[in-house]
Amino acid sequence: MDNIEVTFRNIEATEAIRTFTIQRLERLHKYVTYTLKIHVLLEVEKKEHRAEVTCHAEHKELVSTGTSANLYESIDMAVDRMEKQLRKERDKKKGHHTAHGIQRNSAHLAQDVQAEIPHRAKKER
Repeated sequence: MDNIEVTFRNIEATEAIRTFTIQRLERLHKYVTYTLKIHVLLEVEKKEHRAEVTCHAEHKELVSTGTSANLYESIDMAVDRMEKQLRKERDKKKGHHTAHGIQRNSAHLAQDVQAEIPHRAKKER
């Protein structure tokens, strides 16, 4: 898959945890078309398990964390939050480019429909 680095702190580094983490991170691949660089930090402090996922996506660095009494649950929480962030970035980028594409091609498309670009429409109101 992509560049995935898993770091363990105050916990034994087992292949089962590493495999589980990589399997969960494969869900992120459907939201991007480019290569992701992902760093996962798994740590235990007292009785609290914490998973932190840092994703270097294009020109942004996205971070999500999950904290619970169970390490596997913390990993799921962190990956779910990262999935939401990537979905939001994808939808934001998709909507922005689509709006500009409609305006550029409006002469060829439906000429009676005025294209509304989100950030320009706010200024005109």
